[in-house]
Amino acid sequence: MGPVIEPLSPRHDRRTFACGKADLDHWFRQRADRDAHKGTRVFVAVDDTLGVVGVYSLNFITLALENLPQTQAHLLPWPGSAPAALIGSLARDLRVHGQGIGARLLVDAIHRVLGAAKTLPLIAVIAEVNDAHAAAFYDSFGFRPFPRIPERAFLLTASVMTALNGQKP
Repeated sequence: MGPVIEPLSPRHDRRTFACGKADLDHWFRQRADRDAHKGTRVFVAVDDTLGVVGVYSLNFITLALENLPQTQAHLLPWPGSAPAALIGSLARDLRVHGQGIGARLLVDAIHRVLGAAKTLPLIAVIAEVNDAHAAAFYDSFGFRPFPRIPERAFLLTASVMTALNGQKP
């Protein structure tokens, strides 16, 4: 069955988690609880044997539509800015490298955003892109880079919903 993805709670032991990126390891071990108490949602993939093997955060932000490529911005029904969801700090433990945990975390995050988008006008899923490996990972799921924000990539929620319904976006 694999790891279960659930909200971070005090019962999750974070001491053994190591993704190989010092900043993400530090955030998860030292700051994830504090961020969660301030409103960021933090989710973990938990394996029965290994414990926490993956993590991501989810938050809502305001996206200035001028940051979208012109080919995407003209598809939106209003100018200015709009609410979007930000996937941050997505990481998987080195112990499960190559087992698809990162993909499972991303798909879980997207499903959570789409659930919220049925009620709220979320126009995009935005991901933090910290290096070339992350850029390639998100690109493989259809995320596109922002022309003026190289550390982030986006996926329009309407495109995802259309694709899930079996139609061409």
